[in-house]
Amino acid sequence: MINHIVFLTFKAHITESEINSVLEQLGHLMTVIPAMKDFSFGKNCSPEKLSQGYTHAFIMKFDDAHGRDVYLNHPEHKRIAAELIFPMLENGFESVVVVDYAA
Repeated sequence: MINHIVFLTFKAHITESEINSVLEQLGHLMTVIPAMKDFSFGKNCSPEKLSQGYTHAFIMKFDDAHGRDVYLNHPEHKRIAAELIFPMLENGFESVVVVDYAA
């Protein structure tokens, strides 16, 4: 199992509804990528004040590294990231952290 975790910082004027809508589109990729087993997302709610400005996160679970790579190279993933998510981010690529680990 590969866990794919992404932290994002959205621009302050972007609404929760807009964020939810675009992240839900990523979740719909589970219907076309069989190795994608789970997807969840949410707004940071940690009381620890250690988020370093990241406002939201999502996690995807894949059967294996190959399944994750299918997702990363899928044209719909690339479209959603380039056309919808990145324009909403505070500082482009600097507003994203990605961590994958095998479980």
